[in-house]
Amino acid sequence: MYFSSSDPVLSSPFRYPRQSFLWSRLRLFEDRIEFVGLRWTGLHRRTLPLARVKNLRWWTGSGDINFALLLDGGDDGEDERIYLHVDAAGLWKHEVAARAQNLVADGPDLPKQKSSSDSSPSSSNGKRARAA
Repeated sequence: MYFSSSDPVLSSPFRYPRQSFLWSRLRLFEDRIEFVGLRWTGLHRRTLPLARVKNLRWWTGSGDINFALLLDGGDDGEDERIYLHVDAAGLWKHEVAARAQNLVADGPDLPKQKSSSDSSPSSSNGKRARAA
């Protein structure tokens, strides 16, 4: 877990597809992205090291999804996709790309639509669920 008193480079409200928060903040630091959200069921918090980001994509428009991250799966080898809606998605893409050292230029594509195998961090399908 990362603890720092430094100010974030970028901070915006966010939501997952078909999921909303009473309050949320996506914060970009030099070495990580922090997801913080408050729901009726409690606090959602996740810290994502930028070293895990393999690919990212953003879309224009006001749809349910406008930003996606492809994360390195680590030892289990299964990559993780995170789809969300964030204010200023183009700026997020630019700022994350400038700081993520492990981006793969010709990496796998991130389709705009989630496939049935992709999960949101709060789903309850075993090891892919990542809510804190």
